[in-house]
Amino acid sequence: MHGTVFLLQGRGEFLEKYAATVERLVAARFVVIGLDWRGQGGSPRLVPGTARGHVDDFEAYLEDVDLLVARVAALGLPQPWMLLGHSMGGHVALRWLGRGSRPVARAALVTPMFDIRLVPPPRPMARFLAETAVRLGAARRYAPGQRDPRPSCSFEGNPATSCPEGFAAAWELLRRHPERRVGGVTWGWLAAALRSIEATRAPGFAESIEVPLLLVRAGEERIVCNRAIERFARRLPRARLVDHPGARHDLFFERPAIRERLWTDLVAFFAGQAEEASPRTTWTARAATAPI
Repeated sequence: MHGTVFLLQGRGEFLEKYAATVERLVAARFVVIGLDWRGQGGSPRLVPGTARGHVDDFEAYLEDVDLLVARVAALGLPQPWMLLGHSMGGHVALRWLGRGSRPVARAALVTPMFDIRLVPPPRPMARFLAETAVRLGAARRYAPGQRDPRPSCSFEGNPATSCPEGFAAAWELLRRHPERRVGGVTWGWLAAALRSIEATRAPGFAESIEVPLLLVRAGEERIVCNRAIERFARRLPRARLVDHPGARHDLFFERPAIRERLWTDLVAFFAGQAEEASPRTTWTARAATAPI
């Protein structure tokens, strides 16, 4: 085997969603291991009896990664060990890597949540409102505009994928696994996310991460902030930035040409075949595009 990939999923996701990606990595002779973050997927909900997406502090997710690594070590899974993080999982991976020496050789972060695309009010006001709501005892209530999972959703205008077939496949997974579904985020989750994002902006945080990183952006991103990804790419000592023009946030359910390019890049990167950027250098590769 060529090593072990730790799969760190996005907010509201569950492991079954990554079946095709796992199959591709296993076919390339990697072991893949992952978890459902506490509060989502097959893990117990943090607001019992509800579908609310909640966490009190992102430290909980960092503890989840520590537990996963300890499990991998106990199982004696093959090295090198590598991270694959999507969206919120990419953010948690960055936080975890920024805590000092880690037993991983490289990390690929796909549309990572280095910042959230917020609607007004501005970030300082949003954080103030979220922290105030938590102090007033509303931490476990939905933030404005958030709700329980919808029974269905239209493809038109969705921020996740430009591929109708991929969109339908994602919703079919939700239909088959209704118990895995998670709704919108609480005031507590929002406050915790904004605190965690602020922590990554500290001077020297990104610069201290020496692990080679592959950062992947979607050209039509509407959930996380692409400018934040580029800013981090310039700060990280060994980062390669790859753009997928025309793609939306969930590249794993995008058009076939985009998914194929993503999987090819991931396999090559984890196998150590992809060129690494020189220190303090970021470069961009354009992904192939194809009509739907």
